[in-house]
Amino acid sequence: MSKRLLFILLTGLLLLLAASSSSKPAGSFEALFCPQCWDYLWGAGSVDLKGNCAACGKYPVALEGQTAMWWWCSSQERWLEAPCDQSAVRHCCAGEESIALVSPGADVFWAWYCPVHRTFDGVTLPVLGIPICGTCARPAVKVQATRRAWYWCESEGVWNPSACPLDPVRKCCAKHQGILLVSPQPRPWATSEK
Repeated sequence: MSKRLLFILLTGLLLLLAASSSSKPAGSFEALFCPQCWDYLWGAGSVDLKGNCAACGKYPVALEGQTAMWWWCSSQERWLEAPCDQSAVRHCCAGEESIALVSPGADVFWAWYCPVHRTFDGVTLPVLGIPICGTCARPAVKVQATRRAWYWCESEGVWNPSACPLDPVRKCCAKHQGILLVSPQPRPWATSEK
């Protein structure tokens, strides 16, 4: 009787583990994001001892993300999906890591992205028509993105996906919106050939 019970419990446990592992895409993790600073909180010093954003002091939201990786090849002067063949000898490729949102919602569009600065503030060169980063002037990468918005409610002290019901009276909710990188995105292609 005890062997049968143990077998049933182990089978049930394995089924639960299989169901929970299949609900998330492979390689996904929970990433903390601060809508006030519009940045993922990763690395040393990004959160304080209470779990709030170290820069603004507000509690972050948890998003499901995946790591997105790009390689800047200085000899080819373009972004690659993996280090080039010459990188082992010439040390010409440097990796840049970002976090991409796993469940973006319905509003997904194409945007130009700078992996170095993790921003969408590209500009297009007038004559050549090549999109580049407005800060470092490297070619931008065409990625899928989504626009998100959160409301910081002063009376509740939390981030909400919409303004609270008391906002028309109290004017307590402030909207913060921007663009986030989406995964799975197509592999980054160079925007210009040399």
